[in-house]
Amino acid sequence: MDVVTSLAVLEHLSDRQQHLREVYRILKPNGRLLLTTPTPANKPLLELLAFRLHVTDATEISDHKCYMSDQDLRDLLAQAGFKQEKIKTSTWQLGLNNFVFALK
Repeated sequence: MDVVTSLAVLEHLSDRQQHLREVYRILKPNGRLLLTTPTPANKPLLELLAFRLHVTDATEISDHKCYMSDQDLRDLLAQAGFKQEKIKTSTWQLGLNNFVFALK
């Protein structure tokens, strides 16, 4: 694969490392991973929207297994085989979500 997108997926997985290892395996050399996941700062907001205000699907939010910082993501990606110097992280939506670009 030239590109893999994993948008709002990691937070729902019990074995995030397995997912990222498989992404790394199927990527061609110089293949790209684009990934998004909520930051820890997003947890209280998502829970408010889902469980108190009922404007977000509570089932989806209660399925979140984790909220990761950019360093958590860098560490997971490095453990999966991605080189630290080829991982770019940033936040968007007022710091509530991580955006990751990683190159194999």
